[in-house]
Amino acid sequence: MLRLLAHVFLTTGTVTFNMVCLTLAPAHAQGPSEEIAPAGRESALSSSRLAQLAKKTLIPPKDYLLMRLDPKMTLDAYRKRMDGEFRAANGDAKDEISADDAVFLTQMAAANYRAMFIAQLLPADLDGDGVITEDEVRRWWTYRVYFGGAKPAAGKTLQETIDDKIREMMAFDTDHDGRITFAELQQKALSLPYPIGGVLVFQLLTIAPNGKTVLTRADFETAVEELFRDVDADGDGVVSADELRNYRASHPSNSAH
Repeated sequence: MLRLLAHVFLTTGTVTFNMVCLTLAPAHAQGPSEEIAPAGRESALSSSRLAQLAKKTLIPPKDYLLMRLDPKMTLDAYRKRMDGEFRAANGDAKDEISADDAVFLTQMAAANYRAMFIAQLLPADLDGDGVITEDEVRRWWTYRVYFGGAKPAAGKTLQETIDDKIREMMAFDTDHDGRITFAELQQKALSLPYPIGGVLVFQLLTIAPNGKTVLTRADFETAVEELFRDVDADGDGVVSADELRNYRASHPSNSAH
């Protein structure tokens, strides 16, 4: 996290004002770009709400397992890859995955989003006194615009474009005292939409045996090994490109993914 924040501080000149959604979860755990707002509402973080949002992106469990299997992959390599998937979704570090893990991962995504939003703006505190003044904002934005070679907005001069950016940022000064405090930045961050972070949890839960609402590591590992052995037709412990093609051809529902 500290390394990530340091990178933001060092590259302030090229960071866009409209902060992109960033999470610490692995790429395969990102899920859709759907957002929940505002970040502070617990009702938006209920497991049932998250399950509803994730539902439209889920695929059949066998399709999911097959997508993670590559040609020339051994069973040990496949197990290692899928263990990473299980760990990514296992928010409480227990040997089972439940809908509660999706709530935790979304809280993490929201907290990281807030931290990145605030970290993006803190470099404007040029004198390091803990508040950002309008003069600091003006100097900071002027340098960023000129350094980045930005073009003016349509129908406006470059100075007018800079003035717009300053007004945007000073809007965070909610008590209108000409100073943006950390508390005001935090309050703004809490009002922003944030990405859902637990889609992988609900995808893995599709693998749980019928009647179970949790996926244990044992059940997951069994499903992983069964899929591998089904595809590895000659049983030599390595999945070939031909075996993958043949398996997909004999399972039409998988070939679409």
